[in-house]
Amino acid sequence: MKALKYIFIAFALMACGAAIAQDSKIDTLEFSAVSKYKPVITDAVKMNNNPAIADTIKPKRKADYNNLVNSQYPTFYTPDAIDAIRMKGEPLDKLYRSYLDLGVGNYNTLYGEYFFNCLRSKDYDYGIHLNHLSSDATLSNSGYSGYAYNDINMYGDDYFHNHIFYAQFDYDNHIVHDYGYNIAEDHLTNNDLTRQSFNNLGGTLSLKSDYKDSTSNINHSVSLGYYNFSDAYTSVENNFDLMAHGFTYYDKQRIDIKILADYDGEKSSRQDTLSTLNLGFNPYFTAIEKHWDARLGLKVFYDAQNKVNGFPDFIGRYHFADDAVMIHAGVDGDKTFNGYKQLAAMNPFIQDTVNMKYTLTTIHVFAGVTGSITSKFVYNVSGYESQIKNMPLFVTDTLETLKNRFAVIYDNVKVINGHADISYLLKDQAKFTLSGDYYQYTPGNQLEAWYHPNLQISLLGQDIYKQFTFKAMFYYLGEQYAPISSGGVVVAKVINGYPDLNLGCDYHYNRLLTAFVSLNNLANVSYQRWLNYPTQGFNAMLGVRLAF
Repeated sequence: MKALKYIFIAFALMACGAAIAQDSKIDTLEFSAVSKYKPVITDAVKMNNNPAIADTIKPKRKADYNNLVNSQYPTFYTPDAIDAIRMKGEPLDKLYRSYLDLGVGNYNTLYGEYFFNCLRSKDYDYGIHLNHLSSDATLSNSGYSGYAYNDINMYGDDYFHNHIFYAQFDYDNHIVHDYGYNIAEDHLTNNDLTRQSFNNLGGTLSLKSDYKDSTSNINHSVSLGYYNFSDAYTSVENNFDLMAHGFTYYDKQRIDIKILADYDGEKSSRQDTLSTLNLGFNPYFTAIEKHWDARLGLKVFYDAQNKVNGFPDFIGRYHFADDAVMIHAGVDGDKTFNGYKQLAAMNPFIQDTVNMKYTLTTIHVFAGVTGSITSKFVYNVSGYESQIKNMPLFVTDTLETLKNRFAVIYDNVKVINGHADISYLLKDQAKFTLSGDYYQYTPGNQLEAWYHPNLQISLLGQDIYKQFTFKAMFYYLGEQYAPISSGGVVVAKVINGYPDLNLGCDYHYNRLLTAFVSLNNLANVSYQRWLNYPTQGFNAMLGVRLAF
């Protein structure tokens, strides 16, 4: 470095001297080369590209982890909130608070129905329903058969603190006439002599849990119901119904417990007050896997008359073919009370003195298969066999002066049922459902299971075309048997089956106005559901529906 420094200084001095002596004469210098210059670079000592340890024994490093201090440096991170995705789609349909139907038809038929509903709300829901249907008719060879149905129904829901509180109030007044008497023998000029009026006043209060995570909470519901049912003959029935239900999950399996208490009291002009209390307990366990689920439990009931009654409660289901087919089978039993209200709903021409008994389904074995061939074609085939103790049957009360009302008797009956239904949906506008039930009854004491038809078939169809909605309803009720006295001996009288074809059409002028027409019993068949009680023939109704 010093030699390079001196050379650099020498060149600088030479340059200065040349600059001072620019006016002086430069002498000529001559160099003589003895030989050619040949530069040579000496070899350098290179490093080994693959370093290796010369020793044959490699040293081992011993690490000691026992003295390490386990410590964690605290870190904090708060992720930024992600805005909710806004879905772009069709706007919600406009809702209307009120819907009103008004219609008139032959047989002096009047129809009116009104709905008042709450609009969309996340906190509550409520509604009112009013209904009236009446007819003023006298059929040929029969007495006055006019009727009037009046119904008032109100309900309300309140959603709060993971619970739903529900309240319902009902008042129903149904007026019928017991017109199934022989007008050739009994000439009545006062229709009030056959008038029957059923009044039902009642309601329900319930509280039900609505947890978002149902697997980590005990879900529960409690309901209390009451009704007072009375008639024109001063017969009264009071009923209280209390039910509690709770369920939870254990290791992904569900455990349910149901508890019920049902009190019923009856009083009429012909009998003293009769009362009964039925207590029920129904625990069951449900196992759920990918392709199957099963429910295993027990039903236990107690009342003072029948003491303790126990029934199995089992059902198993299996899915296959990508859940397109499901088969199920099971066995269970049940216990129900035949009060005045339940029996009058089956047969409105019943006498006011009620013979109260419990119906016990001691064994009920069932199986079936449900599936879909396509997304638009669904089917269901099932069947069951039941052993029923004290099944209610209706017979003509021969103690009545007009013999136009029915009494209730009970018998042990074996019932075999086969059921099938298919539904087809076409282009989301047309839907058809065909269903049928076949019954085989084997009573223990009676000749037949009175007024229980052996076949029921129904076909329901609906098609929407532009502003029109077309409806078709076809029913067929198979033959049934009624007991009559012949020479002092009870024999079975066959009541032939009958078809019932009904058509309807709605014309939607706009969202606020719709006109409708209903054509019922197009074949004009005067059939009998109950002996000596023919039904109305062809009847038509024309009306309008308003939304506001």
